[in-house]
This record gives sequence, structure tokens and C-alpha cells, in this order.
Amino acid sequence: MKLTTWRELFGPFLLASAISFALARVIGAITSTVPNVPIAAVYTMLALTVVLGILTIVVRPRLLRVPGREPLDALTAGKVVALALASSRAAAVLGGIFFGWLAAGWLVDALNTPFAKTRVLHAGVCIVLSAGLLAVGLILERACVIKQRSDDNNDPSA
Repeated sequence: MKLTTWRELFGPFLLASAISFALARVIGAITSTVPNVPIAAVYTMLALTVVLGILTIVVRPRLLRVPGREPLDALTAGKVVALALASSRAAAVLGGIFFGWLAAGWLVDALNTPFAKTRVLHAGVCIVLSAGLLAVGLILERACVIKQRSDDNNDPSA
């Protein structure tokens, strides 16, 4: 398994930001205001981050084969790897979407109305939570890496 690099996350982030920004600007041109980021998005990002964080806390010792913990079987470990990879990439895309929406809303309304302040607050919290989701996904991904252990430290072929 190849570990995720920042380049693999930065590209989707930029693409999602550009598409979201353009879409919000088009909606803003038609309706003269950018729609609000719903509070449900904040709760959804919070739930995803907390659930993946709890999964990381529970599964990480089993993946690292800590003494006293039963190791995960191969199929479950593969599912955890897939979830870790998907969550880090999804967090990059979601962060980009909210960043583009935030930038477009800032340019259209600035902070002139309570509606605009609410949108900026919701988008900002979603960006922070997507960064948390990205961090938890990367931690879980790094925990899934199998380290080669040698039983004999003097063996040069290990």
C-alpha cells in the first residue's frame, strides 16, 4: 500500500474549491446572494469526524498488535484501510467545497448581513471539521501500514 501524499489531497481540494466557487458565483449572479451552508452539514461533518476518531482509537492498537489486544483479521484490516483512504480523500474534497463556497460568499456579501455571517460561520466550521477528518483518516491510514519485523536482529537479510 502506498501512503497518501499531500499532492494527492491538494489536487482534489483545489478542483472542488474551483467548482464550488464557480457554482456559488453562478447562483449568486442569478439570485444576488449565495445560499447558506446548512447547519446539517456542520453536524454531518462533526459526526463523521467523531465516528472515524473513535474507530481509530479502537482499531489502532489492534492493527499495531499491542500485547493484550486481539489482532484484526486480514479482511477487516483491508476494510479499515479502504475506509481510511476514502475518508482522507473525501475530507479533502469536502474541505474544498466548503472553502469555495466560503470564498464566493465572502466576495458576494462580505459580512454585511446576519445571513452572510451565519454562512461564513457554518462554512468555516465545516472546513475545520474536514481538516480534522483528514487528519484522523491519515492517522488511521498510517496505522494500517504493516511493518516488517525480524525475529533475529543479527540477520542481514531481514
